[in-house]
Amino acid sequence: MKPSPTVPAPSWPSVSPSPLTRLEALRASARTALPKPAIRLLEQRWDADEITAEDYQQQRLSIEFQTQLRLAEKYRKRLKQAERERQSAISAPLQDHEIAHVWAFQPAVSPPGK
Repeated sequence: MKPSPTVPAPSWPSVSPSPLTRLEALRASARTALPKPAIRLLEQRWDADEITAEDYQQQRLSIEFQTQLRLAEKYRKRLKQAERERQSAISAPLQDHEIAHVWAFQPAVSPPGK
C-alpha cells in the first residue's frame, strides 16, 4: 500500500545503514517528520503482515526517538527564553513598592486610588 500524496513517507531508510548514519538521518528529519501519519501507516503495514515484529519495533522506536528529539528541542527553547527573562529581570532595578514588599515594610502612604 502506497502512502497518500499528502502524507510524507516514513523517515526511516529502507536499506540498513550503519547505526550512526541511521541516527544522524533520524535527527536530521526529526523536525519535519509527522509521527501520527507514520504510526498509522506502520500500524496498517503491521496489520497486513507486511513487516516483521523486529522491523515494526525498530520503526516504531525511530518514530518515538524523533518525537523525543522534538520535545527536547522545545524544552531547550523554553529554558533559553526563561534564562533571558531572568537576566532581564535581574538587571532591572526594583521600584520602591517592590522593595517594600521584599522587606515586608508597610508603605507610609497608601497608593493613589485607595
